[in-house]
Amino acid sequence: MMTSALNKYPQWVAILSGNFNMLKHTLIALFIGLISFIVYLMIHLGVWKNPELSMQETKPRKLLTKNHLGPYHKINPVIQSVEAFAKKFEVSCNETFGEYFDDPTVVSEDRLRSRAGCIVPFETDFINSKFTASDLKQEDLELVELPPTKSVIAVFTGSPAIGPYKVYPKIDRYMQTHKLVRKGSVMEVYKITSPTEMTTTYLVNVE
Repeated sequence: MMTSALNKYPQWVAILSGNFNMLKHTLIALFIGLISFIVYLMIHLGVWKNPELSMQETKPRKLLTKNHLGPYHKINPVIQSVEAFAKKFEVSCNETFGEYFDDPTVVSEDRLRSRAGCIVPFETDFINSKFTASDLKQEDLELVELPPTKSVIAVFTGSPAIGPYKVYPKIDRYMQTHKLVRKGSVMEVYKITSPTEMTTTYLVNVE
């Protein structure tokens, strides 16, 4: 019965067959596109890259910084606001940073303390720069000097977005192997090295 019906309407058979082939090719193209996008995203994030770890004394740094209270992943607007201030007053900001004081596995998100901003030249002050103490106060900014510290350092050329999964577990294993104890905050230093790449340096103070 079905065969005779199909033979009676060959034009519909041709149309349905063509539509099926078109749908099949479309689905194959979408699947290939999805796989290509996933691979591109994984390469862009640096999923297959590994951080380089070492222990050394960090150099002293001067920070143009602003405090932040809340989820760590929402700190980017703070960095952008400090960058805007630095640009306005012609302060060099080749590296930005986020410094994190609390353990997010222990402290609730809304109480996480951090600060972020620019690592600025050491000569940046009220004498050699165009901004004043009043300008800083108006934007809730501070100039802070950090002394040298003994730190575990991890250099990662992937995205800092995967740092909690890719970098911090390796830092923890490194510290356990070398019998080190974390002391104080953790700092992430961000540097754009090309239009498509950046390097994040993780500094964990230890004793």
